[in-house]
Amino acid sequence: MTCAVVLWHWYENPAGIFRDATDSHWPFMYDTAISWLIPTFLYTSLIVYLVLLIRAALKTR
Repeated sequence: MTCAVVLWHWYENPAGIFRDATDSHWPFMYDTAISWLIPTFLYTSLIVYLVLLIRAALKTR
């Protein structure tokens, strides 16, 4: 998910902040990646933990 968002922003290049004619602007790409990676990781980890907890509870019955 994070890679898709960063590549999408790089391709769309809103206001020219992700790239210009000479090079990509890596600090903006890094900031975007981190801002998507951390919440996605936390939400996914929580969902997986809850699913495993529910499966373990149902298995012990």
